[in-house]
Amino acid sequence: MTKGQLLLLIKPLIIFNYFFHKGGYNMEELGLLIEDSSRTSKRKQLKTLGNSAIAYIVELVTNADDSYRRLEETGLLDKATEKPIYIEISESRGSTIISVTDNAEGMSSQRIKETFSGKSYGAENSGGELTGSRGIFGQGATDVMVNSAMDKKQAMLESFKDGEFSKFYFEWDHINGKRILKPKYIKIIESQLSDKRKQLRIPANGTKMTFGVPNSVKFKEKSLVDDLNGSYSLRYILNSRNRRVELIKNNENIVLSSSNFNLSSLPLINEYQFSFVFDSVDIKCHLKLYSNMIKNDNVEYSSQILVIDKNFNVYANTLFGFEKMPKAKNISGILAIDGIYKLAKNQLNKQNPEEIINDDRTGFNVKHDFYKLLTTKFLDPFIKESLTRIHTDIDNLDFSNNKKFKDALSAINKWMSEEFKNDIPGGAEKGVTPPTDGLSFSRSSITITKGKVYSLKIIINPELVYENDDIFVETVNNYGFITFSPQIVNYKKAEIDENNIVVKSITINALEVTNNLEFLVLRVSSKNYSKSLNIQVVDIELGAATNGMAFDQVDVQFIPDKNHTSKVWFDLNVFGIGTEVVFKSEGLEVINKEVLIAEGMLITNNIGLFTVETSGGELNQSYKLEGYVTNKDYSFFQKITIKNKLEKPQGNRGMITAIKGWIEDGAPFQVTFDDKSGTIFVNLKNLINIEMMGDLTSIDPDNPKFNERQLRYLADLLAFQSAVIDIKELERKNQITINEQDKIEDYINHLNKKKTQVFERIINSLL
Repeated sequence: MTKGQLLLLIKPLIIFNYFFHKGGYNMEELGLLIEDSSRTSKRKQLKTLGNSAIAYIVELVTNADDSYRRLEETGLLDKATEKPIYIEISESRGSTIISVTDNAEGMSSQRIKETFSGKSYGAENSGGELTGSRGIFGQGATDVMVNSAMDKKQAMLESFKDGEFSKFYFEWDHINGKRILKPKYIKIIESQLSDKRKQLRIPANGTKMTFGVPNSVKFKEKSLVDDLNGSYSLRYILNSRNRRVELIKNNENIVLSSSNFNLSSLPLINEYQFSFVFDSVDIKCHLKLYSNMIKNDNVEYSSQILVIDKNFNVYANTLFGFEKMPKAKNISGILAIDGIYKLAKNQLNKQNPEEIINDDRTGFNVKHDFYKLLTTKFLDPFIKESLTRIHTDIDNLDFSNNKKFKDALSAINKWMSEEFKNDIPGGAEKGVTPPTDGLSFSRSSITITKGKVYSLKIIINPELVYENDDIFVETVNNYGFITFSPQIVNYKKAEIDENNIVVKSITINALEVTNNLEFLVLRVSSKNYSKSLNIQVVDIELGAATNGMAFDQVDVQFIPDKNHTSKVWFDLNVFGIGTEVVFKSEGLEVINKEVLIAEGMLITNNIGLFTVETSGGELNQSYKLEGYVTNKDYSFFQKITIKNKLEKPQGNRGMITAIKGWIEDGAPFQVTFDDKSGTIFVNLKNLINIEMMGDLTSIDPDNPKFNERQLRYLADLLAFQSAVIDIKELERKNQITINEQDKIEDYINHLNKKKTQVFERIINSLL
């Protein structure tokens, strides 16, 4: 190298060094990288698979099955041929070692590096829709190996690919909290090749992944066969004619099978097909529910409702919130969702990634809008109706037939109505952006009802209004119309959410009607920013114009041979005068199909009401009445059921409509709540309840009577369940905060406090 060439190489370094040291170049202008601490990285990593070795094995077995699928779909392997997956258990230096081997694609050194190193963790590597494989998150096998390496256990990958042998180790950098993939270069001579393949059980291409079970992970060798056979994630792999999954331990080969969980031989209770579009993805669903009277709820891997896609990949094993309901232990089912893989992948690839399926392998993300739509609109009514088709020896007893329990029910609901504040819509919804002027409300004016308490959300931009800055709350023209609290608001950094906003609540108590008052203003102000909204207090009950327009009730019952009147509330701030709303229903005649919003419909300055009339419908059948705001691309719906005798109205969230006895052997719960019907159930066959009250299964269902001892015990159960409902709702409305650090203790403290409050009212009603 010449002197001139050398100078060209080092000159940029000289210039950089000069500016850096002379202050002409500031490193902070480039930004400083923020990384997780080692303990944070370790904590996140350990959450991925839980504490059961079954989850570790499942990840590797499903990976092996995916590899076979890719070969089958591309025509490189005959689909009908049986293909092996080996699970081997051994001991080494006091640790349990588990390996999973396939004879599928195999991986070259380059492919291993691409799949497991760099930024591959969390990327979509399985082939997904094209091959029918199940990988969404792109981290399953990596999590298995890294979690073992983190505990300083063996974590090794060995693979043959077209004659090339590769061996890699996974390690964990405990100082920096990083995953490491380290190759081990081994050259196998021809004379040793046959022995090596025999040792690995890989005659051609294939992969063997070996890991040591971490000390924090449960490994139950005695129940291992049953646990694997019962694992819902392996249900279809173990039953497949073109797979043979062998467990090898103590020199014994056991072929695994989940044939005991085959549901097709059980009596079919109900079948339901439906479809909808979510975020531009077509979703087609087919649900079959079976009567499974021998299902054991205490078995960890029993069949609930298996959620699968068209390729028989299993996503969840759940009863969609019905787990504690009477008779639910007697149903199993299969919900096939065509389109779920595409939707889940699309949601993960959004600018702000969202999980339809939890990445910690716990099934659905129940807070996601997809789950809420799937359950509320489709599954809830269908499962509930299906449960009524299961016949037990004794029907549920309605304690409400006893006047004392009617009084207790009223006392509980009155207490809860005092507890819950009414949410003023808007504020913390997904996708809300930080306000550019520091502070904001979701709307410029609100109308509230005299005698009610409301929760109003303030949205704070933490980049403009800083931590610990005081935000003052005050009113203008407030002559005893409302009271509010707090008077001063501030926040801590931990309260900043994923949208980079802080949401705080103001409680407003509506005391007097504002009548013709020109304006009543609530204002929030920080050092540099201020926001106001107008308040009107009225003396009428207003329905919730959710999202600007909604039916007064989502689920209603009407008697046959009469016209049905449905109420619709609207918000003039969202849908102005002259807005056209079109209604249609399949199975019902809609009498006024088109409605134009007019001033005469207004109840207050901005809230209005109109009605829609329908007629027809067959007895015991349900219909959907849909409304469309054409120029806003907005729709809403109501479910109408035709009944001869109208049932008790279903409670709104948190409100209780009935107290019933539940007579069912094996149900572990003393008391539970069906939030879909607003019913508290007391299980009279629970061992503790029998011990405390005696056998009540022969009680008169038309006139249930109890002695004083039984009533006192029932009051305790009702107070407990009422307190649970209350705390959940208060937490949902941000009116109570559960300390995350001491979550269980804090929850129990709140529970005891609320239980004591409501117990006095219940016992006074019952005695």
